[in-house]
Amino acid sequence: MRNPILTLSMALILAAAAGAQTTPTSAPTSTPASATAPTPAKAPEAPKPPENIRVLAEISEAAKSVLPLMTTDAGRDFVRAAESLPPRESRTVYRDRERGLAISEDEWKKLASDEQAKFKPRAMDERMYYYTGYGTPLTYARMLDLLGTHGVTSWKDKRVFDFGNAAIGHLRMLASLGADAQGVDVEPLWASMYTQPGDQGKVPAAAIGTGAEGNVNVHVGRWPAEKKVADAIGGGYDIFLSKNTLKYGYIHPKRETEKRFTIDLGVDDAAFLKAMHDALKPGGLAIIYNICPAQAPADKPYIPWADGEFPFAKDLTEKAGFEILAWDVVDDEICHKLWPFVSGDTKSTPDELKATIFTHYTVLRKKQ
Repeated sequence: MRNPILTLSMALILAAAAGAQTTPTSAPTSTPASATAPTPAKAPEAPKPPENIRVLAEISEAAKSVLPLMTTDAGRDFVRAAESLPPRESRTVYRDRERGLAISEDEWKKLASDEQAKFKPRAMDERMYYYTGYGTPLTYARMLDLLGTHGVTSWKDKRVFDFGNAAIGHLRMLASLGADAQGVDVEPLWASMYTQPGDQGKVPAAAIGTGAEGNVNVHVGRWPAEKKVADAIGGGYDIFLSKNTLKYGYIHPKRETEKRFTIDLGVDDAAFLKAMHDALKPGGLAIIYNICPAQAPADKPYIPWADGEFPFAKDLTEKAGFEILAWDVVDDEICHKLWPFVSGDTKSTPDELKATIFTHYTVLRKKQ
């Protein structure tokens, strides 16, 4: 749903430390016995581990740092589930930018040669599989921990819908805790990666005490404007999630900006709120969590993704049938603590983050 160039969360980059080994060399025959000890030869550089090992190791290592910052079982279980993410082989997807299409390699092979020529191949390794353009699955940890403070004690048997999911890793982690996790995004490139056996459908239980078999699916299209997409996603959800997608600046930019930097929901505000409401069970929760950079000064081009407030009016939200549990709450303090582990930015100081990274979240409950 979000434009890749707008991403705030980049992949963690952890250097693999290899111990240097040295072996003595034989002294030349002309060297007298009283000469100094032989100079050790430098061992060849250790090969880097395969990409899949590096990616999963990065996520696992980051999870160890994120876990102590979680305050609820819901948050802790999600973070622990990172250990059960499976390796994924590289795959090739084919994209036709002009027509806004992306298909798997198997789909591409079935096309006639003239149609095949319209698509360009793009290799997708495991880093792209789990991070796409939006960073580690652990970027969802804080918002899921917040749901724990609003009554979510377990993900088992929960139906979770993520609007603007962008990747599958966090959904798979929820599914490994027993959830039925569904995501939707308008970007076809992401979903075209997730077409091999084991990518979608049944997910085995995470190897933690609270793990349970679940299910994961991703959908492509504009929800709720496209009936086919809306029908496929259905309703009866316990949780509605949206991270870095439903921003005020994307939906209702306060200043003039390029259309490509906005999001057209395809319906008006009232209709979108009604669709959110109708997708939830009575008592179901919706959380919108947005991380933003600093807004540009008035004499500079407006940055839509820097306006992270909830994009819909409070009275309209209540009229749609929601009880407001939290409204545009600033979450900078916790976000800044998590930032090094979910963004890869280990150089910014806490004081610098206060001037560069800002957060808002809103939590709603469907009235009984």
